[in-house]
Amino acid sequence: MYYTTWKSAESACNLCYVGFGGILEDGTQDWTKCQNVNILGYEFSTNMKEAVDNWNITTNHWLRKVVYNRVPKQKVICTFLVSALWHGFFLHYYYFFIFTSLMIHIGRKVCFLTYYYFLFNLSRVVKFSVRTF
Repeated sequence: MYYTTWKSAESACNLCYVGFGGILEDGTQDWTKCQNVNILGYEFSTNMKEAVDNWNITTNHWLRKVVYNRVPKQKVICTFLVSALWHGFFLHYYYFFIFTSLMIHIGRKVCFLTYYYFLFNLSRVVKFSVRTF
């Protein structure tokens, strides 16, 4: 449902040249200015941060500028709480956004703790990627 709506709106913006972001350094045209979902990036994301970054993209950019960059501590949880407030006062929004922020926090910690274990060993990286796909 969301894919169809967002891609239809993106197509309408691109027809009116609202979605044109300019010419990139390699000479190709950038039509992602009004992109709100990256379907392949979302469906094949390997962690919660990638999923969040590829879903509701324009809102994420706005939340990053308005909340995340201005909050001194607990940036992720504050950003998700503002997003929950924006969606309304339904308890399931708060459960979802708090759970998502916790998963991002845990994912960052696990990545930090296991980074050097996988750093110079390609076979470990391949095995990990295959097992966690």
